[in-house]
Amino acid sequence: MDMMDDIIKWHHSAQSGFARHYLTLYSLVLGLEAKKVFEFGSGFSSKVILEALKYTSGKLITADLRSINETGNSAEDLLKNPNWRYIQGNSLNILKELSDVGFDLVLHDGSHEWRVVLRDLRFIIPRMKKNGIILIHDTFHKTKNFRLTWAVWLAFLFIPHESITLPYGYGLTIIRLKRGYGHGEILTSWEKRKKQ
Repeated sequence: MDMMDDIIKWHHSAQSGFARHYLTLYSLVLGLEAKKVFEFGSGFSSKVILEALKYTSGKLITADLRSINETGNSAEDLLKNPNWRYIQGNSLNILKELSDVGFDLVLHDGSHEWRVVLRDLRFIIPRMKKNGIILIHDTFHKTKNFRLTWAVWLAFLFIPHESITLPYGYGLTIIRLKRGYGHGEILTSWEKRKKQ
């Protein structure tokens, strides 16, 4: 069975809150022709991103407090994907080391404590390219103490952006940054052809 079959199977099984978003994630990575992707928290989403990055020749950096074997992935997955850098540790420390990177796409599905999410977003926004996309999962989660919508609102309060939240699978907020931070701009090959 190839990876696309797995993605579709997960999508239809709805075995997790993110399951219905896997095809969206795949499409966004592919559509942006993403070269640099960052992921807070690992899981099947890592495999989805890596599958799309095969077609864009991009790289994935994943930050997770857990060992890779606790995420549904394995050390063998890392060996099979030389364009994947898995860093076990606190995202704040990891992001400090990555100050010069310009990301095309970021997925936040790590911590669900709103203060941590807010901190993560504030650190990742200046590392984004213009027109880059940030995805935040669980923004509509009903569990008490879930205040991720506050974190998103506060993080982007003075940042020019567009956003929409898909209301299923606990909510997936999609934010496109309309401002750059010195890391360039995302222009897909379709846009480049259109400008000629």
